[in-house]
Amino acid sequence: MFRALGEVNEVREVLRRCLEKGISLDEVEVLHTDGEVYPPLFYEICSLLHREPDQEPPVTFSEGIPLRYTRPGRALEAWLSWWREGFPQQTLRRMIADGLLEIEELAGSGWSHSRLAALLAGLPIGAGRERYLPALENALASAHLAAADGSPPPEEEEGFESSSSFKEAALRILYELCRGLLSAIPSDTSDAWGCLRAVEDFIRSRARCTGRLDEYARLSLLDAVQRFSTFLEGRDASGIQILEWVEERLHSARVEGQGPRPGCLFVAPLTEGGHSGRPFTFIVGLDDGRFPGAVLQDPVLLDSERRSLSQNLETSAGRVDARLQDLALLLSRIRGRVTLSYSCLDLVDDREMFPSPALINCYRIVSGNRSGTCGDLLRYLPPPASFAPAREGPCLEAPDWWLSRLHGGEGALPEEEVGTAYPHLGRGMQARRARESDAFTPYDGHVPEAGRDLLPWETKGPVLSSRRLETLGKCPLEYFLSYVLEIRPPEEYLHRPTAWLDPAKRGDLLHSVFREFHVRLRTRGLRPSFHRDWEELKKILDEEIARWERLKPPPGRRVFEEEREDLLRTAMIFLREDEACCLERVPVYLELAVGMEGFPGGNEVDSPHPVGVELPGIGEVLLRGKIDRVDLLEGREGACFAVCDYKTGKNPGLDLKDPFKKGRHLQGYVYKVLAEKALSGKHPGAKVEFFEYFFASAREHGERVAWRGDRLEEGSAVLENLCRMLLEGCFPFTDNPDDVKYSDYRSAFGDREAAARAVKRKLANPANRALEPFRRLRGMEAGDG
Repeated sequence: MFRALGEVNEVREVLRRCLEKGISLDEVEVLHTDGEVYPPLFYEICSLLHREPDQEPPVTFSEGIPLRYTRPGRALEAWLSWWREGFPQQTLRRMIADGLLEIEELAGSGWSHSRLAALLAGLPIGAGRERYLPALENALASAHLAAADGSPPPEEEEGFESSSSFKEAALRILYELCRGLLSAIPSDTSDAWGCLRAVEDFIRSRARCTGRLDEYARLSLLDAVQRFSTFLEGRDASGIQILEWVEERLHSARVEGQGPRPGCLFVAPLTEGGHSGRPFTFIVGLDDGRFPGAVLQDPVLLDSERRSLSQNLETSAGRVDARLQDLALLLSRIRGRVTLSYSCLDLVDDREMFPSPALINCYRIVSGNRSGTCGDLLRYLPPPASFAPAREGPCLEAPDWWLSRLHGGEGALPEEEVGTAYPHLGRGMQARRARESDAFTPYDGHVPEAGRDLLPWETKGPVLSSRRLETLGKCPLEYFLSYVLEIRPPEEYLHRPTAWLDPAKRGDLLHSVFREFHVRLRTRGLRPSFHRDWEELKKILDEEIARWERLKPPPGRRVFEEEREDLLRTAMIFLREDEACCLERVPVYLELAVGMEGFPGGNEVDSPHPVGVELPGIGEVLLRGKIDRVDLLEGREGACFAVCDYKTGKNPGLDLKDPFKKGRHLQGYVYKVLAEKALSGKHPGAKVEFFEYFFASAREHGERVAWRGDRLEEGSAVLENLCRMLLEGCFPFTDNPDDVKYSDYRSAFGDREAAARAVKRKLANPANRALEPFRRLRGMEAGDG
């Protein structure tokens, strides 16, 4: 007898014992108590161990494999879910990624199922059959234009890895796939014949098969559909729920049931086994939840009612007694060696499981302890079988051997031996040790070569934006991943049934509305007035909302109306606050572009050339940016301006006493430098009096947070420290995990709290001279804890 941590280890222990004792598979019969769990596990594990191409695993099953565990069965089940749930994008993405769909066009295209699924995940579809083809057509048009002029689409300007023509070919594959899938599905699920034809067409042409078992499953499904079609001929099919029938068939049918065969393990239910005559028998699944089962009365006819009707009617207690008696009869007729086992842990729920009363009775017989209890049995049994074999001998594959030698005890190997055999794991262990030390190493982000390759003051160096600099100041490691390695998180469009526009897209919409509104006022030489301009601002907003509605259809009318109302409230706050603000200032330049392309029509002071800033001991650094608004301040001597940046979210905790937040905020300084340089041509001696954030959201109700221009001059020291970090190749993780709370790279940082603590240790170590610019940014001294 033995126990195991989970059913998967119970199955593996059966095979390990066969290997350890040199027992041939065709000498073994395995009897189980749960056909939903054990046959699929035996099939999967035997398939993994038996990697011969074009051959089935050495195991047969008397009742066969559940149809839904085959690839066509899984494909059909997922396809039905996709259909019935309103065509959610995530379901189709998983179907493609799991390789469940037959896509002939992929052959020779250079695209795999997983990459094609990742491409689909980034498209703005969400759910609904009417959204797939328009979204794909828009993406195709964008990729085609990009391929024609040799430039990436706007959404892929950074990190554009593959050619647009290559992407266009994949999008065309997706388009044809979706068009074929959607055209075959009738819009009316009550159309029984249409549904039946759609099911047959999917099984025949779209369900992917990769082996003999899959082909048998496909043929079994087709045969069932065709027989059902024959049955329906000449009958009234209205009211027949075809999809429910297909689901029931998937859950009840099995495929490729066989008897014992030479060279193969034989697996059968406990109620049907014991007739193969094999000398070794394993009975698995003898936990108290599976055998003999719970004593549950029939709710329609209770046990007391059954006994009053007839003594021959079976009761719940009688069924349990019958199962125990059947097991006793089975054990009495089996000749040879019998091994009993159960799973003592539910791996999914992390819940302890206990042995069946039948197993306790067997223990009493074997041990001679006639009054033995469950506790006695647990002390009698060896330690539970787990993923790491307790002994070196019964190892099914190489990972088993390594785990058995590394889990401790006599003969355990040192960790370094793993690194020698598996260099990638060795490098990982080396990196872990380096990160746990107090030294600042390449594994922590000390990469001088990378920094020198991307110095902004070199001829081919990058032009810096405030966003890029703030990323470096907030979390240098994120800067390294994003701008040095140019790693991009996979694009994934998440359908949210209770939300339409995410914060970034909502901000884009409102920025466009605010700009267009002020452009019209500037053309007419007017200042904002709520009484006069509210209807026009509403019209501009509705036009922009309609444009976004075409680009990204909302999940529902109610959600759309709620978000439209919120946008209207934001626009109302914007206009009321701006009317008061513009009594003493005039918006003169909108989305002023420096070092980049402006909007059509733009401003007369826009410049495609970046602005150079001379830093002592470093050289000239080039800056660029797009400023939401520049206002001329009235009643001042000379040309005095205010720089305004719109914020449509919440105030992130800006500090009036620290405009730079220890290197994390530099937008005010950068925009001041850019604005003064761009304005100096038309307005000699132009000076930015202050920079402000204007929070137009309903939550912040038009709050303005501003810093005077002279206070922002200190930003040159922050910029210098950031550039010295690049010079040193200093890219550590941040010392505050909240800095990356909403980062797109969160999954790359691991345990953020532990990583931040490690960075603080390294900052406190005076030997880490490369961290000195980062210390100055954070206001720390070497040795600070």
